[in-house]
Amino acid sequence: MAAAFALNLFRPDTERKATYLARRAEFLALVEGWKRFCAYAGFEPDTVLKAFGLELDSMLDDVPIENVELDENEVEIIYQSCLKLWA
Repeated sequence: MAAAFALNLFRPDTERKATYLARRAEFLALVEGWKRFCAYAGFEPDTVLKAFGLELDSMLDDVPIENVELDENEVEIIYQSCLKLWA
């Protein structure tokens, strides 16, 4: 799936590229919010994911992220959502 997103970067279709960048920014905010929650709770993020049989696809490490800005507001929303579930 990550490869399909990456392929969109190399197509001249600017709408697809914009969609990819928006989805990538959402994903980065999700990951960052999760990491902040885990730091607060004293958890190792990868260990928690593996405990539920999940792990991030290593292909995501190779996907370029230039022109993707982390939305701090979105990160905070995700972090607060995790806190509410924790309580």
